[in-house]
Amino acid sequence: MKYYFSLLILIFLTSHASSQSKPVKSVYGQLDTIIEYDYKQRAAIKPSSEGHYMNGTLTNDIASSNAEVSRKEFANCKPCVVKTYNKDEVLVRIAVQYSDCPAGDYIDYYPNGKIKTRGQFRSNPSGDWKTFIKQGHCGEKEGRWLYYGIYGNVLKLEDYRNDTLVYKKEVPPEQ
Repeated sequence: MKYYFSLLILIFLTSHASSQSKPVKSVYGQLDTIIEYDYKQRAAIKPSSEGHYMNGTLTNDIASSNAEVSRKEFANCKPCVVKTYNKDEVLVRIAVQYSDCPAGDYIDYYPNGKIKTRGQFRSNPSGDWKTFIKQGHCGEKEGRWLYYGIYGNVLKLEDYRNDTLVYKKEVPPEQ
């Protein structure tokens, strides 16, 4: 009887806990995810008649074809979640973007997996991306941005309104 009762409680708790995991809400609804491999953070892929350059270096055929796929995926990112990994396949960044325009949640990670930066770029709930981009709203910081130390401690926080810093607080290190 104890076994049966314990099993019922376990099933109830398991089903209740799993029912609370909901997808992250976004002004854009459900978003596709693009996986990007960025061998040097902030790498730029530049097309060339000789091949593809990554960080100023001509890439090999495999990397070149991956760069081509990545560019095509970004062209279809309207909007999407971009997860960027380094050469060791460690997650370094998650960002909501429209093509290459940051427009939503943004998180940078340290190599140890701890969050380095968390913030949000101005989003575009209207869906009129042509006007949004033309008005220069891509990459405008909005709301609270938090900056963390390598062990997860908050180093500073900043509040933005229309890409203008309205509040900043440095957090003194723990003694």
